[in-house]
Amino acid sequence: MKYILLFIIVSISIRSYSQTEEYVLNDTLSGEIDLFERDKPLHFTLMSDFKKFKKDKYKDEYQKAQLIYTINDSVEINKEVRIKARGEFRKKTCNFPPIRLNWRKTEIVKNEFSQFYKLKMVTHCSGAKYYEQYLLKEFLCYKFYNILSDRSFRVRLIEIKYIDTGKKKKNEFITWSFFIEDFGMMAERSNSHKLKNEKLG
Repeated sequence: MKYILLFIIVSISIRSYSQTEEYVLNDTLSGEIDLFERDKPLHFTLMSDFKKFKKDKYKDEYQKAQLIYTINDSVEINKEVRIKARGEFRKKTCNFPPIRLNWRKTEIVKNEFSQFYKLKMVTHCSGAKYYEQYLLKEFLCYKFYNILSDRSFRVRLIEIKYIDTGKKKKNEFITWSFFIEDFGMMAERSNSHKLKNEKLG
């Protein structure tokens, strides 16, 4: 089942793999790039005190983290960011809750992330291997719905390495995650509006 899911993901992403990514050494792009227009999986390392992150998941407070990624398999970019737990149900039920990533106080350059100050990350929820499969299935549900309607949240797959600095011996592991489009961006491009406290039906 795992290989079938990965095959479907690669099939969905094949269009973007054929695109040329014109990066230059100062982490900029030659033109405006929409993070969610591309399907090619991103590869990140996120380093923070995840022991504290999980312990303080009910506190609406950011903590420091380091985001590391590579351009063209050669240039490593290391940025200071802030993270905090997000969500309602999953914050209560997940050992590793979803993440809100924020780099408002860091240097923003013209790249795939330059239009964002905050991004929502869907995480694996638990360390059990089958939760990774749940995440990939959820990602595919979003991609299939994108085909059916523009009024749907776009997503971008991430292969991510987490490095937990909260332990005496740094703990690290690699798994899947994905960015999900913010409601405001989806509403703007689809000419939609968010309804508050409305009883439908």
